Amino acid sequence: MLTASRLAASLLLLFSVFHSSLLAQERAPESRTAPVVTAAASTTGVRFTAPGTYVGMHLEVYDEAGAELFDSGYRLGNLLDWNLEDRAGQRLAAGDYLYVLTVKSLSGRESRKPGGVSVAEKSVSLRPAEAARLSAAQKQVLDAAGDSSAPTVLRDDAVEPATVVAHDGRDGQVTSTSGALTFRTGDLFSGEDKEQMRVTPEGRVGIGTSDPQATLDVAGTVRARGGIEFADGTVLTSASQAKAPTAARASAGVAAEAAAGAPTSAATGAGTPDRLAKWVDGTGALGDSAVTESGGSVGIGTQSPATRLDVAGSDTSTVLGANFGQIPLILRNTSGAVKTYSGLLFYPDNAQGIAGVHGQLTSVAGSSRAGDLVFGTRSAGNFLYGERARITSQGDFGIGTSAPGARLEVAGNVKISGAGNGLMFPDGSVQTTAASGGAGGMTGTAIVSAINDPATAGTVSDARLSPNVARLNAANTFNGNQSVTGDLGVSHTLTTQNFVGSFIQGGSANFSFLSVDRGTFTVNNQRVGIGTASPNTELDVRGTVSAGGVAAGAISTGSISFPDGSAQTAAAGKTYTTLAGTDMEISPFGSPRVPVIALTLSPGNYLLTATVQFQNTANGVFQNNTRSVSCRIVPSNINEPTWVFRLGGAGSVMDQLPVTMSTVIALSPGSQPATTNVYCGAEDGGTDRSYVFVKLRRFTATKLENQIVTQ
Repeated sequence: MLTASRLAASLLLLFSVFHSSLLAQERAPESRTAPVVTAAASTTGVRFTAPGTYVGMHLEVYDEAGAELFDSGYRLGNLLDWNLEDRAGQRLAAGDYLYVLTVKSLSGRESRKPGGVSVAEKSVSLRPAEAARLSAAQKQVLDAAGDSSAPTVLRDDAVEPATVVAHDGRDGQVTSTSGALTFRTGDLFSGEDKEQMRVTPEGRVGIGTSDPQATLDVAGTVRARGGIEFADGTVLTSASQAKAPTAARASAGVAAEAAAGAPTSAATGAGTPDRLAKWVDGTGALGDSAVTESGGSVGIGTQSPATRLDVAGSDTSTVLGANFGQIPLILRNTSGAVKTYSGLLFYPDNAQGIAGVHGQLTSVAGSSRAGDLVFGTRSAGNFLYGERARITSQGDFGIGTSAPGARLEVAGNVKISGAGNGLMFPDGSVQTTAASGGAGGMTGTAIVSAINDPATAGTVSDARLSPNVARLNAANTFNGNQSVTGDLGVSHTLTTQNFVGSFIQGGSANFSFLSVDRGTFTVNNQRVGIGTASPNTELDVRGTVSAGGVAAGAISTGSISFPDGSAQTAAAGKTYTTLAGTDMEISPFGSPRVPVIALTLSPGNYLLTATVQFQNTANGVFQNNTRSVSCRIVPSNINEPTWVFRLGGAGSVMDQLPVTMSTVIALSPGSQPATTNVYCGAEDGGTDRSYVFVKLRRFTATKLENQIVTQ
């Protein structure tokens, strides 16, 4: 049973939709009641809506000074949108504004609807035009508007479900404020109406269905009197055009229909059951392909597939790969990259075990297309399958290795099962056991050939050698003469009763280290001769003797010892000298001495002599211009004194004086070459300058044969 509110709403809806038609038939007296105008605000603008009997709207906006900022002008329709802009199209600044909306009915009667709008940076709110919130200038505008009532302000959270009929001056609008918009027929008032069409909020249109699944969803027959036009401009005017045409129609003008813009025929021709069809020409004819599907099995090249995929082909070539186009099955990787794979993968439904056969394309440069065939499996608990075997492009087969170096290379043990089975060699012999002397074992000739093979690797254990074969890692006893052609190296002791090197006569010779590069080494009557077969002394060397020992850095500690216990570590009598002629001033009194000349010497004992020419240039008035000068050679012996002498003042006979200093030093063996300096400085005079110059100077070091003995 209909309620009063439902009846009133239904009548209002009918009145809104059909009011224009009723007015055309009869002009009823216009109600003097003020029209209900709504206003709704968003962050981007305000929308004003009037009843369907109103045909025009006019909006004016004023600031607090009473200045008109916006005037929409008279607009047709009962819907007006304002984007919060002024006359220049700029958004209004934040503030409170007064608006006056004028609506015009069909009879020409105008009603004014003032209100307030507050604009903030991120929000807009509407309110009635309350005098308390209007400026004096805005009140004057409001008074000039005359009798008026404010629009009804709609909030976003308070919009009631309704169907609104409106016009914005350009287009008519029927809008559902909530949910879909439905079109119904039947007795609305008794509830016997039925939905015929629906427009969902997503924009889908359903005819005969309340749940359209496409932009247009029709539950029923669609009749197109003028045809259906597609995006490419073609028009389908008959369902027969989408069916396979007869031979007569095809010959009568399928091409003409296509030229006229009509869709061409989908397909023609006949086929064999279970055979997959294919296009056989460019006019839409179908025929049999080479692919057959029968009972879930697919056959290529056969009409009776025996398994899920049965590929058959005919290749009469007797050479592998000679007729590339007739190979039954080709797996191809078209990436063109180096070291890419194509292959087959096998695994059960649970995907726990995986095995694969892959072909690896290892080179695509130029005409080279070398490829390996790889076999791989996946071990338990491993999600990646690993390579187990490979046939290289050269025909080498590797098990456990990806780079076999022979026709068969196994990285691991090889097990041969079955009685009588073994390894067969080119000579026809068969090795059935690895045990020595076993049935089918290698013959002596085969063993020698295997040892002589350059590819043979490894070593023979000494335990496998008989006593008459020399051992490499153990002691050997030789009976009879042994001849060595070439060098003989001994890392420990060489004991002999007759000969060692080129010639040893009598006695024995024990060596912890012995190296004879060339010439003669002779032990004869307790005399050793190197470079001579007839030594005249206990050690007779016809050549240069090098004495060396344990190295300390780059300096050898070897020496030659003499009967008195002294040792000579280097050649004696060698002299080193240097000369300097550039004038330089020595350091003043109170400052460290400065080096005036230097030599770099290796370890050893040296006699040092330094001759220096001094000149005193001090010539101050009323002062002592003589200078005491001291010099010292560093390094030197601990007790070596300092040379001290005095120079006369400038202009005296003693103002220039050559001084010669001598000493003996010992530079320790094992040390690095050291710099030996002559240091000089003033012992009196001013502390700012010495006024004493060294001029021509020489420094000489002569190496001594024996050790230095200090007494």
